Amino acid sequence: MLTATATAHLTELYSRARPRWGPRRAEVVSTAADIGGLGLGPLASGVLAEYVPSPLFTPYFVFALLLVIGALLLLAVPETVQAPVGPWVYRP
Repeated sequence: MLTATATAHLTELYSRARPRWGPRRAEVVSTAADIGGLGLGPLASGVLAEYVPSPLFTPYFVFALLLVIGALLLLAVPETVQAPVGPWVYRP
């Protein structure tokens, strides 16, 4: 669920930053980041579980730390979608 959303958001950010260029580069970078993360996550967890003193704690701590850093960095990302204006705005 997250990788599809991240790919769409990266493509929208790239199209706003470089409007005259095509979306091809954004698609390649998004795909490489998604597949790289899916491949490197288990590899890094396995290395941490194998070689650190607390193999049941350290991979989860590193994951939580990276999650907090990612959440903080997400605050700096600009919004790419304009809020709809008018009488037909859906509000749940």
